[in-house]
Amino acid sequence: MREKRYEKQIDRNRQSRALSQLCKEHRLGFVELESLSKVDAVLFDEKTLSEIAFAEVKGVNESIGEKNYVRVSVRKLHHCQKQQIEEGRPVCIVWAFYDGIGYIWVKDVEGSVKWLGMKKIRPGSLWDRELMFYMNQDKLKFVLYEENNVNSDNSGESDVRTNR
Repeated sequence: MREKRYEKQIDRNRQSRALSQLCKEHRLGFVELESLSKVDAVLFDEKTLSEIAFAEVKGVNESIGEKNYVRVSVRKLHHCQKQQIEEGRPVCIVWAFYDGIGYIWVKDVEGSVKWLGMKKIRPGSLWDRELMFYMNQDKLKFVLYEENNVNSDNSGESDVRTNR
């Protein structure tokens, strides 16, 4: 059975903005991969143009700190781990909030797993209920957007904070 996709253009825009913010913070470049790829982007060194990592972006429909945790499906974590092992480069998971990003490298994740999902399953969806990995937000490094409008093209300067 083929998996149905629910990603919209606004989701892709939020992903691009989050990747831009992450790369700006670390002087990297990125290339977004096709929508059916296991991860969202390849990260590369701006000077040498060599690929150094991958990134997976998860959209969060809230502001940083609104909840004390972030989540990602165990299935997605598995894809990230597999990509990391097969390609020999690390994977960064980025949560794109309304007001900035939070990120962590896959090797550093720690948390708990719960069965969860949408109360109302969408017709044709395979993954509206599944095992989810939960991690406290205080494990993430955050970069705030200067302009907090999620639809803005103006990323402005960033403010970095960690909750550690």
